[in-house]
Amino acid sequence: MPDNKPVPGAVLFETKTDMGPDGMADMTGKVSPLPSDQPGIYRFQVETGMAGKWALNLGAKVQGEVGTVRGNLVYEAK
Repeated sequence: MPDNKPVPGAVLFETKTDMGPDGMADMTGKVSPLPSDQPGIYRFQVETGMAGKWALNLGAKVQGEVGTVRGNLVYEAK
């Protein structure tokens, strides 16, 4: 159940970004993991190549959860 709390130890195996929110899902960007000094907080650098609405899509294995946990975040690149 989502509780909006940090989840330490998640294994992120899918990180991708695309312009799906702007109707251009074929337009993708580069996602690179960055270090974090807080357990359960995952940071990324995203190179989009153009301004607009983008979605960051994540897939992870989380201890205590069956299957893959998926989520996305829509953001505006300027």
